[in-house]
Amino acid sequence: MKPELAKCARIIVEKCAGTKGGEETLVLSDTSQNRDIYESLVHAAYSSGADCSLLVFPTRSDLKSTLPKGVIAAMKYSDVVLIASVKPLPVQILEEVRKTGTRILSMAKLNEDAIIHSVPIDYDELQAELKEFTAKFEKADTVEVTSDEGTNVSMRIKGRKTTFVDGLIRQKGELDYIPAGVIGVSPLEGTSNGRLVIDGSVAGMGLLTEPIVAEIKNGRVAKFSGGKQALALEKTLSVDENGVNIAEIGIGMNPKARLIGGPEDERLRGSFHVGFGHSEHLGGAVRSKVHVDVIVSKPTLKLDGKPLIERGKVLR
Repeated sequence: MKPELAKCARIIVEKCAGTKGGEETLVLSDTSQNRDIYESLVHAAYSSGADCSLLVFPTRSDLKSTLPKGVIAAMKYSDVVLIASVKPLPVQILEEVRKTGTRILSMAKLNEDAIIHSVPIDYDELQAELKEFTAKFEKADTVEVTSDEGTNVSMRIKGRKTTFVDGLIRQKGELDYIPAGVIGVSPLEGTSNGRLVIDGSVAGMGLLTEPIVAEIKNGRVAKFSGGKQALALEKTLSVDENGVNIAEIGIGMNPKARLIGGPEDERLRGSFHVGFGHSEHLGGAVRSKVHVDVIVSKPTLKLDGKPLIERGKVLR
């Protein structure tokens, strides 16, 4: 086991999860994951004085709505659950478990390299910054985003709750994620308009080899253009009529996250992301069978005309 991974595991257990001596702590993973990852978490939890258990279940191709009943029961019994699986767990099950008071920290999809690069940050400083910027979003009405690549899009967010991921779980029933450092809000339906030039990555597809252009009208994508990846994204979103809904917008704030075609991408400091499809889980009013996030790497973003990000640089 790499010393860097062991150090990150201690940060996750002690700082992020706030695990205390005697707490029932469950490290949960699937058989596809690198065992060094979940074993490092187990070791860190034991070292913190927690009463730690490890549960590794066979990787399933489809985890949209179910898990073995024994896994769910173990999660509900625990004070803290650290999810290190390759496959993300169903959101509805996470919501069911947290209602019992279990604190949940998910780092699903992360490999060793991503953990080592994105975890060692100042979480107190990040949390303060996330709260500050979230307050700015919640006071704003209009969001405008431009980029040198041709993005020129705007939307309204007035009255919509803004959420953030700080990677910290302290209260009973809290659910958070690693990597930390992202802010998101669901725009008012029908208010997003303009051109979005996606130059970073597409969730589930990875880094782009050429930009994808989305022409947005009244809250929906009217047209995609680009190469093979544009066609692939369009096909993914065609699963139902609301796949092209502008469900979410947000910014990345993690100082160490990288644009590598994985879970770090949304956390890339100074980036802008758009989520297409389902928005109900974010406070929106649109249902879809799909939710896909895409990245604009170096945007300029303004809230009610006031710059918050300039060409990928976060302004303070």
